[in-house]
Order: sequence, then structure tokens, then C-alpha cells
Amino acid sequence: RGSAQLGRPRAAMGVFDDLTPTPAVNKYAGIILAFVAGSTVVGYIVDNLVCRKALKGAPEDRPRGWVLGMLISSYFLLLPGLFHTLFGYRIAVMGGMKVLSERKE
Repeated sequence: RGSAQLGRPRAAMGVFDDLTPTPAVNKYAGIILAFVAGSTVVGYIVDNLVCRKALKGAPEDRPRGWVLGMLISSYFLLLPGLFHTLFGYRIAVMGGMKVLSERKE
């Protein structure tokens, strides 16, 4: 079907090519998910064990610790994304015969 070759694996969001090796994508996706989940859990624990006892006032008036952990971790992920290319792409026309733009890590 289409321009895909038989026996060649397909990525989840497009045709598999040599610019984005699947093991590297899977490894970095796992690291990113673990980092965000870990930061969220650490924020929750710090909020419950430290902040709620040390800070006075109603806890409902402050942002939750897990929200702050997730927010901080997402900004940490933004910084390397601004300076490094993790994934490659290839923009082509005419069935892939004419490459318009290509970028690799």
C-alpha cells in the first residue's frame, strides 16, 4: 500500500526512515516520561512532608506540589529542546524523489 516497501517497519507517526532510529526514539521517550513522572512525585512528596507543615495558611491557597514539579520539569525539558535536534526529518515531493529539506541530529 502506498510508497511503503514490504517488510520494512513503519513508525507510529509516519514512514520509518534512517533519520529517526526507533530504539533511540524509544529510549529518549522513556527517559523523558520517567523524568516528568519522577519530578511530579517528588513535588507531591515535598509538598506533603515539608511545605504543608512549614508554611502557615490554608493549603488550598497555594499551588500543589505535584503541579509545581510537573511545571519545573517541563521547563527543564524545554531548554535542551531549544539547542539540540533529537529527531531528524525529511521533506520530499514526487514520491520521495525530490528532497526539499532534510535535518539530522
